Amino acid sequence: LLVSAMGPPGGGRMVISRRLQSRFNLINMTFPQESQIKRIFGSMINQKLQDFEEEVKPVGNIMTQATIEMYQAVVQRFLPTPTRIHYLFNLRDISRVFQGLLRAHKDFHDTKTAMTRLWIHECFRVFSDRLIDHKDVQSFIDTLAEKLGMIFDQTYHNICHNRVPPLFGDFMHP
Repeated sequence: LLVSAMGPPGGGRMVISRRLQSRFNLINMTFPQESQIKRIFGSMINQKLQDFEEEVKPVGNIMTQATIEMYQAVVQRFLPTPTRIHYLFNLRDISRVFQGLLRAHKDFHDTKTAMTRLWIHECFRVFSDRLIDHKDVQSFIDTLAEKLGMIFDQTYHNICHNRVPPLFGDFMHP
């Protein structure tokens, strides 16, 4: 018994020959629709925020929408090239943003602004940390600022003074 998996051709992945394909039972899984992604991650973050302050609870849906739109913008803007072969983004990246958001604690993230800062931090860690030049990072910041304005009704400058992104860590808790 041999089980294998592969992604669709493109971005450095090659097409396998028909002869080799004929030896396998092929199962294709398509990328989930946006509504399905919203439901999966929205229910996770909304469940987490049930114990938080009333001000913070509605932010779950906002962060879900913003993360999906941010992911779509990053996928469109930062395409893999021979010099940037690691610019491959997938559903796992959305999952990583939510992994960080789900570590929020109600005692420390008790306002909408605090949760927004955490969301910005997670987007920087997941998406921006892969970018290799200043122009790409600046383009990412512009995209993030656009999403903050459209979805959160906030400005990047108000949340990140001097255009310095927020940093979070759990160095005190091993």
